[in-house]
Amino acid sequence: FPMDSQQQEQQSHYDDDDEEELLESFQRTLEEMDVLEAIYGSEEDGGISAPTSSTLSSSSSSFSIVNPSPSELEQAREWLESYPDNRSNCSKEFAIPTIHVQIQFPISSTLDKEQESSSCNIHCQLPPGYPERATCRVALIQVEALPRAAKDEITAALNQKSSSDEWMGEVVLLQLAELCHELAREALEEQQKQQQQQQQQQQNGRAQQHSNSFGGRQQQQARQNDGNPRWSRRWIWVHHITDANRCKSIVHEARQARLSGYLKSGYPGVVVVEGSHVDCDEFVSFIKGNKSRPGGFERNWGHHVRGHIDFDREEEKRLMVASKDAVGNTPAIVEHIGDDLAALGKACRDCGIDNELKEYVLQHKGGS
Repeated sequence: FPMDSQQQEQQSHYDDDDEEELLESFQRTLEEMDVLEAIYGSEEDGGISAPTSSTLSSSSSSFSIVNPSPSELEQAREWLESYPDNRSNCSKEFAIPTIHVQIQFPISSTLDKEQESSSCNIHCQLPPGYPERATCRVALIQVEALPRAAKDEITAALNQKSSSDEWMGEVVLLQLAELCHELAREALEEQQKQQQQQQQQQQNGRAQQHSNSFGGRQQQQARQNDGNPRWSRRWIWVHHITDANRCKSIVHEARQARLSGYLKSGYPGVVVVEGSHVDCDEFVSFIKGNKSRPGGFERNWGHHVRGHIDFDREEEKRLMVASKDAVGNTPAIVEHIGDDLAALGKACRDCGIDNELKEYVLQHKGGS
């Protein structure tokens, strides 16, 4: 390479031994390039070359010299071949360049075999005197799936290893690539573990929220142990329920609480539900509407809990028994039967609670 004035001044400080050592180091560097191209390159790459779109796919490996250019490298090889016969000209016109190389390889996680591999690119700079007098510097690494902080941490670890006494005087690109692969894979797997833990926590949180939406089963058990009855049935009379979204909300909340029963919309609105004592309490809290259980009828709605029946024996259930399927399962089901009071009356007769309908709903209606 033709030298500029600064390079000529630097070269003038070298004695013959220094110059020979630098050129020998440069020769070792070029030989290392040839080995890496043989390991990471492919036949279609045509030898050492700049990276292309085909060599940057996440499933392939490649090695490339980013700088200097292929023509400049060829010129450098010619200078080395003519040395020492052309030593005087080499000393005046040849300056050893800093070489910038890139190695790409895929990284696959051992945690998720089905996940596609990520591409890792490591960029290294080899200054004059490498490997005898200078160390390889990792400029940066690129890993698609890792955050910046993780990549910076890997880069720092690689540079620390490259400058260690253990590696001084050794060609280290292959070892750096292998170490980078190991560190990047570990970081990728650690990230996947954290993501899986977050997903599990979110799932647990949703499950806990569902469990606690109506007091929670543990709270229910605790209250039952305090002497409260196990089961309950509630009759709620509302002046009117005409909003379709409100009807959907009532059915949804009751089903979430695993209650059984019926909703009659229109004038008046009637809600009858049956289930655990605690879940019925929580559902009534929703109907009343407050800061902790928003979405109910609020204070300006005319609503009254007209019937409150508690019982300890499961055989006293009526609505849940009526909803059993052919094999005896008791799925939570709250049915919206429309605005026909006669339909509610028939459903109650079928369940054996028509007397409660007369006492808690029709009596109130007759007195209005």
